[in-house]
Amino acid sequence: MATLQRNAQKLFYYARNAVRDIAPQALFRRRLAGLLDQARLADGSVRARLDYYNRLQDAFVPSARAVPVSRLPRGRSMYYYDLKEFTRYFDPDLRIDLEFGDVVDVPTMPSVVKDRPIAGDNSNGVLFKLNKFRHFHMPADDIAFTDKLPVAV
Repeated sequence: MATLQRNAQKLFYYARNAVRDIAPQALFRRRLAGLLDQARLADGSVRARLDYYNRLQDAFVPSARAVPVSRLPRGRSMYYYDLKEFTRYFDPDLRIDLEFGDVVDVPTMPSVVKDRPIAGDNSNGVLFKLNKFRHFHMPADDIAFTDKLPVAV
């Protein structure tokens, strides 16, 4: 039963994102200013989280291997859709450096990553919630928190 439900969720994930891909991207770009204003008005915790995810301090020029937002690689489609969810709000000619998969070393150029080393200067690894269907899925818990034992593993 759980597998069937998970497969249905995955089908919905792909269907929703496919529809977003065929929608005119200009519709999303028109909403960008309003979304940025909402983020600016949010409490300080939003800024603190953004500063943690993106530790870049200085301007930079994308590398020669950076791809335009309009041509993100589709090979690993969940990465594509998770990144496209947000890049569709920006100019399709903007270029972005990516490091898909597990990142063991800090990228030499500022790059979007799903993980980065926790030690040292890791500012070139700009964290992004990629492959969230796999990594950020919380299974249903049938036991109420108050009914759980007060112990840790």
